[in-house]
Amino acid sequence: MFNNKKTDSKMETTNEINHIAAGTKIVGDIISKGNFRLDGELEGNLVSESRVVLGQTSILEGSLKSQNAEVSGKVNGIVNITDELVLRSTAVLKADITTGSLNIESGAMLNGTTKMGAAAKNIPNDTSKKEKKA
Repeated sequence: MFNNKKTDSKMETTNEINHIAAGTKIVGDIISKGNFRLDGELEGNLVSESRVVLGQTSILEGSLKSQNAEVSGKVNGIVNITDELVLRSTAVLKADITTGSLNIESGAMLNGTTKMGAAAKNIPNDTSKKEKKA
């Protein structure tokens, strides 16, 4: 069941999907080289070098940073997407967004600031600090 072989500490990019199911709540940061799907709750930061999908039952309280993202759930925080951000009709965001391009379906709710295009190329690498507004 367990393998005694030593593994390289460097993470490799993978096409497999990491998944947090509905009914699961995580407090802390998640860093992934591969695709990531959140259907549960995360209180912290989610960073992926690939694609992130936030399902309809998802709640993210913190920051999201990835190459591409599709949001159907709730986000309260900061969103930094280098390529494309898609907000589905069920998405509810109270967030400051920086993205290369933005696709918003009818019915999605967005409250916050949005920067698109060239601004996405200047996304800072440090997403470890969660900013809160008074």
